[in-house]
Amino acid sequence: MLTRKAEGSWRALFILYWLLVLSSVSSIAFASSDDTFYDAIVSVDTLMAVLGEAEETTQFTDQGAHFTHYYSPALNRSFLIDDELGQVCNTYKGSEILSCFPCKVDEVSTECP
Repeated sequence: MLTRKAEGSWRALFILYWLLVLSSVSSIAFASSDDTFYDAIVSVDTLMAVLGEAEETTQFTDQGAHFTHYYSPALNRSFLIDDELGQVCNTYKGSEILSCFPCKVDEVSTECP
């Protein structure tokens, strides 16, 4: 039977071991095909932790606002960053540059009055 101190030491070693194992695994291994996983990414820091470094980036302007498009060919997924807010505003499958705005310029509909 282990003492509390020995038990705590083994637990700490176990946790340290798994942290080392997980840190050595590429972040792509944690990638998901589930859209909700990517929709939950809001900060640029979290995005970079998931992507590593985006292989393709493009800066663009849409309706007077500045954005950066990050595309990962390995995931076949795009992420749009609102440069002013520094946050992910849209994520989707594919490499096409879309928009963070729900409406196109001068579009009028029930969603876009």
